[in-house]
This record gives sequence, C-alpha cells and structure tokens, in this order.
Amino acid sequence: MVKTYYKSIKELKGEGTIWALALRKNTGKKLYENNYSGFVFIKNSFLYWRADPFLYEYNGETFLFAELFHRIKGKGVIGVAKVKNGKCGKFKVCLNLPYHLSYPCVFEDDGDIYMVPECARSKKISVYKAVNFPCRWEESYVLYDGPGVDTTPVPNSLSNKLSFITTLRINDNKENNCLYAVSRGDSKKLLLNNDYTVRSAGHFFKCNNDFFRPSQDCTDSYGGALVFKKLIDVSLENYKEETYKRICPDDIRVNEKRYVFNGIHTYNKTDEYEVIDLSYDVGKSVQYILKKIKRHFNGN
Repeated sequence: MVKTYYKSIKELKGEGTIWALALRKNTGKKLYENNYSGFVFIKNSFLYWRADPFLYEYNGETFLFAELFHRIKGKGVIGVAKVKNGKCGKFKVCLNLPYHLSYPCVFEDDGDIYMVPECARSKKISVYKAVNFPCRWEESYVLYDGPGVDTTPVPNSLSNKLSFITTLRINDNKENNCLYAVSRGDSKKLLLNNDYTVRSAGHFFKCNNDFFRPSQDCTDSYGGALVFKKLIDVSLENYKEETYKRICPDDIRVNEKRYVFNGIHTYNKTDEYEVIDLSYDVGKSVQYILKKIKRHFNGN
C-alpha cells in the first residue's frame, strides 16, 4: 500500500495556487502612490492559508480579519488576529458556516459593527452584526436574495442611505463582469458592465478630496492585478470611475525572498497600517497529500 501511495503522490500535480497576507506600517507614501516596499510576509499555518485581509480599529487596537482557507477541507472560514507594533498575532476563527466564506468586509453603521462576508454559495448576501466583537457574530439581515461576491459598503458621503456595491454571479461556477449597487429592501441597480476590472478588492477610501475604490483585474487571470479606481461621478445614479493605478504582484517587495508571487487581489488600510494578499504556487505540500488521502478513504 505504501508503494501505491508513493506512486500516486509522485503523479500528483500539486496543490496549485494559494494565498498569503503581507502587512506594513505606514511610512508616508501609500501603495497607490508608488511605494511598493516594506511589506512583511505573514506566513500561513499548517491547516490554513489566508486571503482577503480587512483592518478594523476598535478601542485603540487594530484587528486584522481574513479568509482562512482550510487546506484539507477545502472551505473558507473567517478569522481575526490582533496587530500590534507592526506584527500580526495568532488568528482565531470568528465565523464558521456550512458553506465557504471569504472577503470579511467589516464596517460600522449607526454605532454598531457589521460584517458582510462573501458567502455566494448560500445564494444570498447576508450582513452579520458583532454581538461580542471581534469573535462573535450573528446574522442581522439579508441584504440581497441572490449570490454576490465581494460586497462592499459605499461611504455615507456618496449615498443618502446605506448602500453596497457587489458583483452578482450568473451561476455557481462563473461570475459576470458587471458591478451593481444594492441596498436593503431595494432591487439591484447596474452601475458598470463589460469590464473585468470591476470586482471589488477592499474598502473605498478618500485621498486629497478624491474617492478611490480598490478593484481586481481579472482580465487574464483571477487576481491578476490590483487596480485603484478614481471616482469621477460619485453618485450612484450616474456612477463613473477611471483607472488611477494598476499594481502587479511582481511590483511588491516583501521581506520573504523565496516566493514568486503571481496574484494580488485585496488592499485595505488604516492610518497606521496597509495590508494586501499575494498568491504563489506550491507543489506537493503535506496538506495537499492529506486532502487526497482523506478523499480516497471517503470514496471521493
């Protein structure tokens, strides 16, 4: 049996592409201002690789939320860790549901803290409320009855009510290239279409009186580049944006030299920190081999 497994393992192509996080303290110029160096690679754990980082400041502390993808089960959960003195602490699972979760977009509304994670496999967009921040969340309401990915709140100054932008799925396996505005109790409104750079990649932010939106360039590959969009018309009635800066994975300089990064698709910041995610290829990792063995014994 050992020889049989050894032969099978040699024939495996590998785990493929996985993601990891990189963090840095603000030193003046931001990523979208051509400052690409100084990021510190946050190494993945044995069971999880991490993506979709979001920062949130609470009671003088900084919390880092992220997708934790279980490398054996093949499903994402939401995790959170504290960031202190430029270093990331240990991640704890804070939201685990029967379906895949990612993109833990945390935001504040009317004094309460909410999260709208990507949960497209549930075929709805759900908003969760923190009942004991940061580790306990309960579903507050369903924003939209349909599968959407990377749903992100629109800043209050851009809308007269709480609104979100999202990319809606055509089916379980394919996403379209359209950006929609959705709000609680309202039908969707098409903002942009026929553009493979519309999928959100983090919170809106303001710089020098202009609003910007991080987005993903999926023209050639998923997470092929990070694009900063500058809003030209900030109203949802006549929404218009243009490309301000495009960041490729090989533009980024991190402290870890041995990885060759081939993807980047999330950016978030606070006054003190910036965080991104980066993808790279791995071979026949232990996690991948264990996953294959588990599937074998389960008859899959």
